[in-house]
Amino acid sequence: MINEKQSNEAELFKKILNDSNMAVYISDATTLELLFVSDKVRSFFPKAADSLIGTPCYKALIGRGKPCTFCHRERLSEGSLCEREHFFKAFGKDYIFSGKTMELDGKLVIVDYVYDNTAAYEEQRRLKDHYYSQITLMSDVAPNALGTYRMNLTKNTMRTPLGKTSVGFEKEKPETVDEFFEYAYEHCGTLEDERAYSEKFSRAKLMQTFNEGVTKTVLDHQYFMEPDRQKWIRTAVSMARNPSNGDVEAILYTVDIDKEKIMEQMLASIAENEYDSLFLLDAVTGEGVDVHGGRITTDSDTDDSVRFDYAKVLHRMIKKKSADLEPQTVEEKLSLPQITKELMEHRQYDVYFMVYDNTGRRLHKKSSFYRIEASRRLICNTVQDVTAALENEEKKNIRLREALETAKVASNAKTEFLRRVSRGIRTPLNSIIGLTQIAKSESHDPAAVVEYLNGITTSGDYMNGLIDEILDLNRIEDNCFKLEPEVVDVREFLHVLDSIMQPRMSGKGIHSTYETRNLVTQRVMADKFRLEKIFIKLLENAARFTPAGGEVNMTVTELLRREDAATLRFDVKDSGIGISPERLEGMFSSLFDEEEDDGRDERGSGLALTKKLVALMGGTLTAESTEGQGTIFHVSFTFPVARENESGKFNEIPEGRHYDFSGRKVLIAEDHTLNLEIAKRLLENVGFEVYAAGNGQEAVDAFSRQENHFDIILMDIRMPIKDGLTAASEIRALDRNGAKDIPIIAMTANAFDTDIKRSFAAGMNEHLAKPINPDKLYATLSKFIKE
Repeated sequence: MINEKQSNEAELFKKILNDSNMAVYISDATTLELLFVSDKVRSFFPKAADSLIGTPCYKALIGRGKPCTFCHRERLSEGSLCEREHFFKAFGKDYIFSGKTMELDGKLVIVDYVYDNTAAYEEQRRLKDHYYSQITLMSDVAPNALGTYRMNLTKNTMRTPLGKTSVGFEKEKPETVDEFFEYAYEHCGTLEDERAYSEKFSRAKLMQTFNEGVTKTVLDHQYFMEPDRQKWIRTAVSMARNPSNGDVEAILYTVDIDKEKIMEQMLASIAENEYDSLFLLDAVTGEGVDVHGGRITTDSDTDDSVRFDYAKVLHRMIKKKSADLEPQTVEEKLSLPQITKELMEHRQYDVYFMVYDNTGRRLHKKSSFYRIEASRRLICNTVQDVTAALENEEKKNIRLREALETAKVASNAKTEFLRRVSRGIRTPLNSIIGLTQIAKSESHDPAAVVEYLNGITTSGDYMNGLIDEILDLNRIEDNCFKLEPEVVDVREFLHVLDSIMQPRMSGKGIHSTYETRNLVTQRVMADKFRLEKIFIKLLENAARFTPAGGEVNMTVTELLRREDAATLRFDVKDSGIGISPERLEGMFSSLFDEEEDDGRDERGSGLALTKKLVALMGGTLTAESTEGQGTIFHVSFTFPVARENESGKFNEIPEGRHYDFSGRKVLIAEDHTLNLEIAKRLLENVGFEVYAAGNGQEAVDAFSRQENHFDIILMDIRMPIKDGLTAASEIRALDRNGAKDIPIIAMTANAFDTDIKRSFAAGMNEHLAKPINPDKLYATLSKFIKE
């Protein structure tokens, strides 16, 4: 029987329970029937039955027909405390259940203390929602939550996760807090992240932080979600002491902030490196927000507030700073209604305008507006100084105009070049055709025919020399020109020039002389062939413009002598018509001679190649002239002095030598009938047995036949069916005796350096350019075939 004292204590205990913030109920440990409930129970369980005492807890409180799946009855031992947490979706509450067993009136019962954790749960959700809404506002990208963990720092245990498991931990099931942090530490993105993570997140560090009064720790860091997938995440830990057991417990959650970090870095980079300002504008309220440091406009009179009235700031800026001729038009273009209208039709809207800075300098600005898709009322605005860009663009346009003008000049020069090439070739070609017709009509007079043939040969040599000059000029322009130095005896060189030029000089009645002055150095190293071309051109030029009875003089003067080099000056002087001052400066710019419309020859043209050859050989070429009195060309070279043991011209082709290739077989691949006939005659004249192929395929077939044993192959390049390069390559690849060794010589009109390189690459041994010089052909053949 309960006495009055016991009754009073029971009432007091009941009053204390009812005044607390927890619900308490006692149930039979075997049947789970309720034996006692505090008044708070009905407020915790709004769907509780009318009758509670004597009814099983799962039915009385929740309305279930069987024990709850989260019931901890089986895990309880006498006197022990067991805690669990459960969220009730039916009425939106999150409770923490702390239960223990005890004996009451000789019966084993379960005492459950229920704590309402909903506020903390909702706060967590509120914080996340707030974060997401802020990121959505700024970047129009919704972040992804990664996961949440609950841990007991005191006991070093991991609790049931709140929500999904954090990405990156799917394959790991850490049972202790230490294991969790060790795993996370090892997956940090950088060494700096590892250091920062270890300084904030370890069980001991968090316990120390909590004891110092800090209940929340946050760190933004990079993390490897997968071995090759790294991103920015935010790790946050909130800590509290459980009043039921005194343990320090924590909730850890991670949030994906990769897009936020990228946006943050991008905005910082944009604002610091490219833009004066970066704003967000509200199309409805007209309010502007400076998203980077409160800088509204450069040199603005506004304060540092990050929020401002866009229309007022725009009007003030236009009034005080505008440098445009029609500021009202600019203000209209920059007005919010116009911006909104434009962005309804276009993704981006740009406005260019001008302002004065504090020094009075006029600056060009570009204001760009973009829609933010997450909220169409929000507009992103950037203001950029484009003064330098526009100035550079103007400079670029000037350069383009200059380049266009240069291209026009080059085009005109090309047209003029082709015109002169055409005339330069047609003149001797006309002579060849005319003399050929005359020779046919006078075939009865052998002496006349010989004379006409000599004229044809002369014109052909001129055309060939003209083509050689064009090729030399091309090689110089392409930096493919190679000099071939040899020993040159200076006095002998002058004697050769005299013997070459004397017939023309005497034929025009011109008196010519060749002399030396102060010449100590007798022999030098120089490209004799090019040296001859230079001075023959200058002497021909002098002879052309010097009338009968005039004089042409060539003098060589030694200006300086060192142990291993000598500087010589060559002067070519004439008493001709001279050169007009307006043509003197550009006299070396044209390759071909030019005649005025009145037929009178004008000095100073046709020396472009000569000038380039002199420069290529390290010399200088200048001219002095007086109209009516004559011209003098000065050419200076510094030559290496030839040593005693140096002599002779290498690769020299002896002229007039007799060749005999009797018994030798040659295969000619040539598709041009006349060229083939000429080549056959030239080869048969020196004893060759000639076999012909009309194209590259016939040449390959002829060589492939075992009965044919050729000593050498002459291969044209441009042929039908199969070209010479392909044919040469296929011959080299044949599996028969001699295919790898038989000499193959290109005999072609393709005479550029690139053509020569392609011939060698195809497996040919030598390259001869048409028209064929018989002596050069025979000398080349003798290099590969013994007579």
